[in-house]
Amino acid sequence: MKGNRFLDTTINTFTDIIYFVLTLFLRISRLKNLETDPIFSNKRNTILICNGPSLSESIDWIQNERKASELYVTHYFARSELFFKLKPEFYIFVDSLFWSENVQEYYKRENSKIFDILEKINWKMSIIVPVSGFKYLRKKIKNKNISFKKIVTWSVNFNSEYLTIFCLKKKLITPFCSSAAILALWHAILRERKNIFLFGVDFSHFKDYSVDQITNEVTLLNSHFYKNSKAENSLNKRLNRSFEFHTTFSKISLSFYQMYLLSRVAFLKEIKIINGSKNSYLNYFPRLKK
Repeated sequence: MKGNRFLDTTINTFTDIIYFVLTLFLRISRLKNLETDPIFSNKRNTILICNGPSLSESIDWIQNERKASELYVTHYFARSELFFKLKPEFYIFVDSLFWSENVQEYYKRENSKIFDILEKINWKMSIIVPVSGFKYLRKKIKNKNISFKKIVTWSVNFNSEYLTIFCLKKKLITPFCSSAAILALWHAILRERKNIFLFGVDFSHFKDYSVDQITNEVTLLNSHFYKNSKAENSLNKRLNRSFEFHTTFSKISLSFYQMYLLSRVAFLKEIKIINGSKNSYLNYFPRLKK
């Protein structure tokens, strides 16, 4: 047992050294520039709005704080009537289903609806998107009020948690942006925003799966503050790929871990993050006092 433990430790350390050296090379050579464009804001607070079911309970607080806060929203939020009331400064797209051709047709129709809505805005807004979706979204959305900010990623989870946190803090790596909430929070941290509030960041959709005990068909209950579209109720988003529980729960676990890492980075950078979500499974951030 001791021999196996020593071998595992040696392999993990050696692997970390290799990835750390590669990370430094990419950073020094500027093959991976992980900095984001500076975006100035004179607002006191930053509010991150995701689409979890509990968001509907926080609307009054958000509206009351809107003047003193900049807003991030995510994915299908533009379907809500709140979108034109709140007029967010930032819109986050992470999921490749928004730009991949290998998605079901009903998703393409829902995406077109979102793009059409974004064409109608009459205020300045930035779309934050990974490099993989940058060209596609900029081609689809022509509104001159919208600017596009691409995020370059170099995502590494070292075997050493301390090394991972250190590299995130020094902007040598990026988190795995397995959810829009992660990219939104990372972007706000990159901008050194000091007071960040999270709403609708429930991370509770793992509870919403249901399995038919006869057919094994998996369905997803309504998992947003608005009513799911037909596309969002479907678990087979992409063509030629069926839903698999092990990959889905692995991604959920990864997302929780990324939020934990960001909570540690924020602490070290003296960034205050408050979880205002009314029913959130993220216990890494202090809760909003009533």
